[in-house]
Amino acid sequence: NDIVPNRFTVKKGIPVRFEVDVKESGQGCMSTIMVPGLYNQAEYLQGGSKIIMTFTPDKTGDYDITCAMGVPRGVITVTN
Repeated sequence: NDIVPNRFTVKKGIPVRFEVDVKESGQGCMSTIMVPGLYNQAEYLQGGSKIIMTFTPDKTGDYDITCAMGVPRGVITVTN
């Protein structure tokens, strides 16, 4: 259930389309993905599906890619 790659850099104020090709279904809390502060809705990881998250960052900083319980799986860095 690893995200590859797991670090991304985007620009503040520029719309982002973050796509995840799900290779296998997650288990337990790792069956969801979200980016608190950028995309707060938990999406379910179902093998063979594609998740599309769209958001426009309005603050710079590092945002963890997590499961719904907050376990970090990667990072999105927002720059100016």
